[in-house]
Amino acid sequence: YTVPASGSCTVNYQVCAAAPNATVCDTATLTVTASAADMSAALGATPSVVSPGQVIANLTATCTNIGANAAINATCAPSVSVGTISALGCAPTTPQASLAAGSAILCTYTYTAPGTAGGTNEPATSVTFTATTGATNDGVPANNTASVSTTVIAAVDAAAAQPARTVAAPTNT
Repeated sequence: YTVPASGSCTVNYQVCAAAPNATVCDTATLTVTASAADMSAALGATPSVVSPGQVIANLTATCTNIGANAAINATCAPSVSVGTISALGCAPTTPQASLAAGSAILCTYTYTAPGTAGGTNEPATSVTFTATTGATNDGVPANNTASVSTTVIAAVDAAAAQPARTVAAPTNT
């Protein structure tokens, strides 16, 4: 039996003693009430283009409980497909044992793009920023991720030959 996302479920059961007293039984009723939450992930502003080796501070991922009930063991985590995340801090901390309806976890982080600034010419690379959330009682997992893609532009090859300059000879008039 699957407990619904909201409402309650009643289970009647009987417990009997072991032999030789197997006829001694007791009955009971258990009512389980479901209280679903709905965690939703969102990303703050992300740049549309980044340079190789660029460090971008104060990026954010916000995970909000938009459900009617408290979210149990609520989580929030930013990630990237390439590059690295550092200086990650979430308030309140994650996982959060109980996150009230309407409350949010805000994670702030620093992103470092792959490559080296001024390095060799490399093909453009796509990076996907993702925020992921969830809770033990999250009844709507479809909105638990948010993603934005950005391009890491190629560096200019500083070692490449430059076209020759022509300098006109001075003239006397």
